[in-house]
Amino acid sequence: MKKAIAITDSTQSPYSKFGKRLSITGDFNGDKIIDTVYESYISSLTGKETSKIMDSVDWENNIKLVIKKLPISRLYTSIPNVDTFIVIKGSQCGLTLFKNLGDMNNDGKDEIGYCVDWADLSLSNTFHIIELKKNSFEEIACIPINEETFTINYNLIKRKLLKQKTATKK
Repeated sequence: MKKAIAITDSTQSPYSKFGKRLSITGDFNGDKIIDTVYESYISSLTGKETSKIMDSVDWENNIKLVIKKLPISRLYTSIPNVDTFIVIKGSQCGLTLFKNLGDMNNDGKDEIGYCVDWADLSLSNTFHIIELKKNSFEEIACIPINEETFTINYNLIKRKLLKQKTATKK
């Protein structure tokens, strides 16, 4: 029996004791069954999940603590035999704006969007769009953005002041 497909916002994954881990659901392989994609945030020193929660309220010290962990952000899925996708290695705090974008290119599969949550004070960033091809995630677009503007626009979509493409001809 096939389940209905729902486009959802990010939610917490089972690793929430280490700080917020994001997950999204959708039909990422086109089989009309709901799949889940999870964020993972590990230290390359230990190879294990590590905390995103910092011990200091001093932002400059937080950046030093992040760099010290040598973190790796990656994505894995509930779909069998799909490779883990390494998002980024380096001074970052995981993902932000992690979203199911729906089937943007009309190939029968939902695409995923995200930004890297850099350990810095800049609002300049890039929004990445990836899709599942065979058993691997591949980037299909990378768009420069201002994080503040993107968040404002997303809130306008949620309040129905802007429209977001949800299906063919919509």
